[in-house]
Parts: sequence; C-alpha cells; structure tokens
Amino acid sequence: MDNVEALLAAAGMTTANIVELNYYATQATDFPTLVQIRQRRWAFDPAPSVTAIAISALARPEYLIEIEAVAIDSMEQSP
Repeated sequence: MDNVEALLAAAGMTTANIVELNYYATQATDFPTLVQIRQRRWAFDPAPSVTAIAISALARPEYLIEIEAVAIDSMEQSP
C-alpha cells in the first residue's frame, strides 16, 4: 500500500480518493492480513469497496499479492 499511496500523492490525491480495491493473492491465507491493513489505513467511512481473489500465479512468480486501486479525483469536472 505504500506504493499505492506514493502514486496517489504524485497525482495530488490520498487514500481518501480510492473508491475500489481489488486484491489478487496467490495464498488465500494472506487475506486476513490484507483486511487488517485496510482497517488501519481506512479508519474513516466510507471505506473503498474491496474484492479479494485467490489466484494460482501473478505476472511475476516472486509476487504474492497484486493490488488494483481505483481512485477518483473529486475536483475533476465533467466536460
């Protein structure tokens, strides 16, 4: 999540801008830890929606977890 936060900061956003998180993990036993991390980082409501998916492998064999985050810049206006 540190990497996600760094990317958000570069775009002028924070974790408060995240509306959806998708976790892909090669070991389902990692899901309780991901829940704890999410609860610590999002101690506010509304927290982003979350989908957790157990998979057999990621793009690189040394990776165990992939996080996809969807963030919305609330300052953005539609044309």
